Amino acid sequence: MRNESFQYSGRNIQIEMKDDGSGNWRWSYTIDGEHRTESPDRGHRSYEATLKDARLAAERHVEALGGFAVDEG
Repeated sequence: MRNESFQYSGRNIQIEMKDDGSGNWRWSYTIDGEHRTESPDRGHRSYEATLKDARLAAERHVEALGGFAVDEG
């Protein structure tokens, strides 16, 4: 398992990458520690292609949530 984290539009995104045992990589991510989402497909053989898909899915999800997180503090 590998983890990648980055920020997008003020949100913290944590991606978890797992080898599913058959040589395919699958992803899941959280946005600001919430909104856990898992890959809908069987994954890719390439780690890089899977990570690219995960980042794109997470960025689209952030955009759907409205971008910047609101600081309530």
